[in-house]
Amino acid sequence: MCAARYLYDFSLWHCPEDTGVATVIANLLEKNGYKGYVEQRDTAAGLQAIPATTDVIQSSRVSFILLSHHSFANPWYKWVSDCSVINSIETTAKVIPVYVDIKEEQRPSSLKILTSLNYNNKYFKKKLLDSVKPRMHR
Repeated sequence: MCAARYLYDFSLWHCPEDTGVATVIANLLEKNGYKGYVEQRDTAAGLQAIPATTDVIQSSRVSFILLSHHSFANPWYKWVSDCSVINSIETTAKVIPVYVDIKEEQRPSSLKILTSLNYNNKYFKKKLLDSVKPRMHR
């Protein structure tokens, strides 16, 4: 399902404390035929974090940033969010924040303009699958 220029249909960025939620999301996407990169699962030991992360983001059609109370306290996820947003501006890639137990007023202002998903929404699974479908070109 990957477009020719992308190695991954999606990449999923999350902190270790959110591995359970990330696993549910990755399993759902992969069960539906999407090829993904999941940060805590697929990061190769010994690689330099910033160049490796940048390469994966640039190789992903959609970057999902899992945001919870754990990630807000970690500057790494601000950097990953910023890198993903910059990539989406420069390419056809998308970045989609996925909020876990985060209220609207707690969301970072820099991400409020993006289409986002709420993990606790009863339509989350459908919206997640819809968000990763390739765009049809006219």
